[in-house]
Amino acid sequence: MGSIATLLYGIALITVSMTLALSIASNTMKARMWGAWYIVFQATLLAICFFEFLSLVLPAFSRGAVIDVFDAILSISTHTLMGFIYVLIPFFIYWILGLKIGKIHRVVLVILGVAYFGVGLTSVIIRNKTFAYSYQAILFISLMVFCEVVLWKNLANVEDVHVRKIIKAVNIVVLCLIPTSSLLFIIPSTAILMFPVYFIAISVIMMVFYFIRFSVLATRINRGGELKRESFEEFKITDREFEVIQYVCKGMTNKEIASEMNISVNTVNNHIANIFGKMNLNSRIDLLRFVKQSPWD
Repeated sequence: MGSIATLLYGIALITVSMTLALSIASNTMKARMWGAWYIVFQATLLAICFFEFLSLVLPAFSRGAVIDVFDAILSISTHTLMGFIYVLIPFFIYWILGLKIGKIHRVVLVILGVAYFGVGLTSVIIRNKTFAYSYQAILFISLMVFCEVVLWKNLANVEDVHVRKIIKAVNIVVLCLIPTSSLLFIIPSTAILMFPVYFIAISVIMMVFYFIRFSVLATRINRGGELKRESFEEFKITDREFEVIQYVCKGMTNKEIASEMNISVNTVNNHIANIFGKMNLNSRIDLLRFVKQSPWD
């Protein structure tokens, strides 16, 4: 099982590193608070994977008191970072949903995070990893259930179509993690395999999200500068509305658009109002920014 765990953590190191790079690139394109904290989240996962990978690889090269001490240091570091992750996950979810987390929830989460670390530290002191796996599983499953409820309850409030898709994907993964985490009570030794699998699953989902995001941005304008119809499919823009968008991007006034399309100015105004509503825009300038934005703006 140790060799399989080493392989899984190696794969996790690669996938988490790739996701971290993509998250940094995405946040560089358009900075968001949740984007910055997600970078912190991914960096912490990367550190955990690295420490766990080292703890699995080092015993194969050397034995003795020095390795035991180093292994204890790695374990304590891992439990510290996991405690931080435990607190950060719900905070991150609240940030991405645009919700304000209450003071009571903050205090409870910090206490639970400290408890998560305390259980891990105790397991290092008494040299009994089974003790940590069992009690940390209880805390982890409780957190997953809490996050699942918050995500589903507030999913409709998320405006970004792609963010909604990724949240749905995360919900599916979380639903799978809850029962699989229960195996820790039956076979505690499976924890060494489950954690890298969790990290890989999270990273793959986020990589898919970022690739979709980059693809959408990259296809807004083709090489010749011509506006693409498929760039607006996610907003359910009609053919008539897309025609209006094309004229707006040419700098034409509503009166000029009405004359070109042989419709009334009021009809043009209605089309533009519908476009702004569907795309969550406030002005023509916002529409032009959307159209002209490249993946690296």
